[in-house]
Amino acid sequence: MGPNEFITHLKESFNPEKYNYLKTITTRKAFEYFFLLILFSTLLFGLAGVVRLHRLSGFIDESFTKIEKLNVSFDVDMKEPVTISKIPLIVLDLREEEPDPNNECMLITKSSLYRKRFRPDFKDMTLFETVKYPLEGYSDLAANKDMFKTFFGLVFIILLPSILLVLYFYNMMKYFVVIMFVTLIGYAISRLNRMKMKKRVVMKVAIFTSTLLVILELLISPFFRLNILPEIIYIIYFAVCMFMISDKKYDYSKKKEKKSDAKAPAKKKGKEKSHSDDDYDIFKRF
Repeated sequence: MGPNEFITHLKESFNPEKYNYLKTITTRKAFEYFFLLILFSTLLFGLAGVVRLHRLSGFIDESFTKIEKLNVSFDVDMKEPVTISKIPLIVLDLREEEPDPNNECMLITKSSLYRKRFRPDFKDMTLFETVKYPLEGYSDLAANKDMFKTFFGLVFIILLPSILLVLYFYNMMKYFVVIMFVTLIGYAISRLNRMKMKKRVVMKVAIFTSTLLVILELLISPFFRLNILPEIIYIIYFAVCMFMISDKKYDYSKKKEKKSDAKAPAKKKGKEKSHSDDDYDIFKRF
């Protein structure tokens, strides 16, 4: 599914009158739309996370203006180093023995922080040099808040692709389960109401109406507290779209109309017969 087709279906999913067309789309196309919708929403959710991180930075600045000194110390014992990120390579090694930096882009130990800095050296045929920053002078968070903000911001940006990938699969599984559950409930209700509705049609309606749920939860809820409002709106919108494309239980009335139409000629014949008998009686009197 191309971008133009996706945007077209995205617009159509907000119009209940378009569902008579959307229900004719193949199941494969419907699921392609669903996967692209989750991808698009997850990427925008990540951007919203960056915006919220910027807001958090302002909150930290405001909070630390009230603190004059904040020393932090910790005692950690590790059996082996922990790789925070592979690309670029960031390693946390808090063992007692001070490790030597190797290929790490950033190495954090108990006493120092090592990072690679781009500085070509044609004599030694190297492009990067390792810079060491002792951590003893950085235990005061209030005095070094800018450095800690920069550090955690860089770590967040580095880990953002991995976070988005995990969020994509999580959201995909979450909304897939929701759609299947709504499909089963909707199909069962349609059968009880004697609506002529196939299961795959109900599933397509559940997929396209989930656009509203996904956008409300992933793009609006990070900025506004919605609680269970997206789920309520989704169920109501799903019910409205189901009603718009249903046959509305006219089966029995149509059958009765057909039976009455079939009996009408027979009554007509009977009346004609009675008229002929009256005419016969009149002639008989003469």
